[in-house]
Amino acid sequence: MKTFLFLSGPLVLAVLVVAPARSQEIPAAPSREVRAIGRSVNILDEEGDVVCSVRRGTSMKAVGRHVNEEDLQVQVSARNCKTSGPTFIDRTYVRPLNADGSVNGNAVVDTEGLNFRSRPSANSRAHCTLHENQKVQVIDENPPGVRQGAWVKIRLSEPASGCPDEGFVNTSYLTSTDTYQDLPLTGSQIPLPPPRLESGLGCATGECGKENKNIDQLGEVVGPQNLFVDELQKLIKKPSHRPRNLNKARGMVQLPLCSKKGFIGPFNSFHYDPASPGPVGADAYANPLTACAFSSVLHDWDKQKAQLCPAGSDCQIAWGDISHPNKKRFNGHKSHTRGQCIDIRPIMKGGFSNEPLCHRDVYRGGGKRRRLVCSGAKYDRATTQKFVAMLKERGGEVIFNDPSIKASRAGGHDNHIHVCFNNNANSRKACDNFKPTTPLCPVSNL
Repeated sequence: MKTFLFLSGPLVLAVLVVAPARSQEIPAAPSREVRAIGRSVNILDEEGDVVCSVRRGTSMKAVGRHVNEEDLQVQVSARNCKTSGPTFIDRTYVRPLNADGSVNGNAVVDTEGLNFRSRPSANSRAHCTLHENQKVQVIDENPPGVRQGAWVKIRLSEPASGCPDEGFVNTSYLTSTDTYQDLPLTGSQIPLPPPRLESGLGCATGECGKENKNIDQLGEVVGPQNLFVDELQKLIKKPSHRPRNLNKARGMVQLPLCSKKGFIGPFNSFHYDPASPGPVGADAYANPLTACAFSSVLHDWDKQKAQLCPAGSDCQIAWGDISHPNKKRFNGHKSHTRGQCIDIRPIMKGGFSNEPLCHRDVYRGGGKRRRLVCSGAKYDRATTQKFVAMLKERGGEVIFNDPSIKASRAGGHDNHIHVCFNNNANSRKACDNFKPTTPLCPVSNL
């Protein structure tokens, strides 16, 4: 650019030549290379709905950490993950890559009493248990023989006496020591939907919108199915579907609560601790396939309980935490992140009870491990076994520590059943064949 300067007096012409400003280099936005370690890991949109899934070993670029401190914003090049908006992944199921492309396997155990197993399966023998905050090294994020879940092989730097230095754990219970603090914060908290609480034949507020059907209408039998099951099956086929009169968050739906206080669930089931954490029903969000398979269990058990249950046994199914609409980890849970797992109390005589059922008996000498004993005057083991069998028949993977019950074992499951309905042939069959013949919600004011 040229500037001409004219002065009074003798004419002096000054020419000032200004060089064009040098363009400033904009530093590249920080990013990290990460790799999926779960068998099939969900990619989510901003609302937490599933966009697609990536296979174990898929590399992607992390460009931000979500404000919930549980997800990373990632750029995915997989063909099945085409979307215009930002995408996120649960950082539990990825590991950062070192400069040479190898996986940074430094991690810590984030639960007390994690089973350190001989093979990558919940049914394998546990060598010992690991302590919370114990440091480990992931040495194989894709071990052979994994049929279900996200299992990794780890090495212990200081194994306890009698515990080998290498074995397998579920990666859901590990946290990478890398907190990705160099990445910018992104995303926003998903707003908590108001609970849908129904009471008998009317809405809890007394103001059901004319454009919506209330829970009782969803539960009416309509031909071979009802609207509730129909909406679930639509969601299974098309996750982006917006269900009628069902709360949806992070790809999950809230199981209908049939009373003002939230204690009554579908098909005469009992929902214990409905306001923990608040508000009422925030613990009742389930994956659509899980909601469908579990509801089929509740429906059929309620219809058959006269034949299944002996006199004096309260056969009402009591269920508690499933998942939260905007918190992947709540109430101390590590595996209730995506609405596939449900906590259920064993069948009790005389009504619901929250008392511990199992304890370790005294040492019998010889350095042998103490035997777990589950007993109690109120515990109905025989009927509980029938219930567990029905859960497994519908595709449920069951954890319960009573040695007399055919189920997997895990720490912290002495007084309740933990069942997960993953996407398998039996859970899909249970949902496909689910044709309710009784109303979803009874008349109740609890």
